[in-house]
Amino acid sequence: MAGENQQLLGETSGAFVRVPIRSIQVVVDLEDPLAPELTVEDFVKTYGIGPVSPRFRMLNLEVLTCPEDQQPILVSECGHCPRFVRRLDNVAYFRRENPAGLVSP
Repeated sequence: MAGENQQLLGETSGAFVRVPIRSIQVVVDLEDPLAPELTVEDFVKTYGIGPVSPRFRMLNLEVLTCPEDQQPILVSECGHCPRFVRRLDNVAYFRRENPAGLVSP
């Protein structure tokens, strides 16, 4: 209970920025390299059926908006940021300020 209270205190102290993580499912055609990647919804709307293996592969892309430059990035890139603290469920936590002496790549 005390750890939970400390976590909530840290989140509400203004020291951290919470950034929601968005998960996008994309369908890739393994037989036609020129076919565009489509979201599952767009694929069904375009072809009238769901993707069927082995020709089509569904990928799950997790993206968020970088709190430093407001550009979309993959969640896997967060580990390179000195402000990144941790991921919890579908939220990434970043320090509001860079740690002393560290610069983002």
